[in-house]
Amino acid sequence: DIDSPREAIKALTVLYDGFEQFLANAHLKGLEFAVFKGQRNISEDELHLDTCEDIRIAPVIKGSKRGGFFQTILGVAMIGAAMM
Repeated sequence: DIDSPREAIKALTVLYDGFEQFLANAHLKGLEFAVFKGQRNISEDELHLDTCEDIRIAPVIKGSKRGGFFQTILGVAMIGAAMM
């Protein structure tokens, strides 16, 4: 079972070859990520918190009009949180 966004990110890096590299280099392509627990957009500080809600990770183009509405997290920071 996956209990937190941190665990979800770690599982995705194990299951999908190249996913960790994608996250690590996403900022070079202008991408950041919005992470949601249920309907709530969470911050980097909340990645480790357990949840029973759905976890969604959505790419956001840095500087996009819609991106300004979300708290975003760099892919590199998500990898760091997953490895803690």
